[in-house]
Amino acid sequence: MTVRMTLVDPLQRLVPGMSPADVSAIVGPPQEINDCTLPDDSGWGLQDSLHYKIRAGDPVLQWTYLDHEHDHVVWFAKPMDEWLLTLCLSLPRGLVSERGDSATAAIRSSPVRRIGTEP
Repeated sequence: MTVRMTLVDPLQRLVPGMSPADVSAIVGPPQEINDCTLPDDSGWGLQDSLHYKIRAGDPVLQWTYLDHEHDHVVWFAKPMDEWLLTLCLSLPRGLVSERGDSATAAIRSSPVRRIGTEP
């Protein structure tokens, strides 16, 4: 019998306002980390689904977790000089990880940094 890895259960335990250390303690370290900046003309960070709103030009920290069927993306905002969980989404596998950029075209991002590799 083959067991398929799934991250759905630990991800459901995440709540807005958690720090990256809190998220890592529950889900483990991400497979990919991406430092992003919202473009000046972006309204992406003002969506109702984000717990902490992110203004154009603000930094965004994106963590990506991969399982057999999904890219699970966790976004952190920096509303009070510390990173806080603002949104967690599960997207079809390859939408984030294979493109090497953010799941949302509205975010301008630097190259993805994979954990355990040299910068």
